[in-house]
Amino acid sequence: MFIVQSKVEALQDDIIKTEGEIALYQDQIQLLEVEWVYLTRPERLRILATNYLQNNGYALASQIKDIDKLEKYYLANHHEVEDNNNIGAAEYELARNEI
Repeated sequence: MFIVQSKVEALQDDIIKTEGEIALYQDQIQLLEVEWVYLTRPERLRILATNYLQNNGYALASQIKDIDKLEKYYLANHHEVEDNNNIGAAEYELARNEI
């Protein structure tokens, strides 16, 4: 009987500890929700967008590339990386300056 009673008390202690952890997590969640509301205020986001996004965040026509040009760009850069791996740094700079 004593063993059962001690196990029950240990489990009750675990429940109290777990409930305390749950309350702590709920407080943290509430704090994060308040912070999220503060950080995502429309007027704040508008100011940040004006300060940090160029061209209002819209893509310009000059930024949109044809798929063929993208393939050529990718292949050129891929070969450049391979060439860089095959030659020394000084030789790479000389070869790059000649291009």
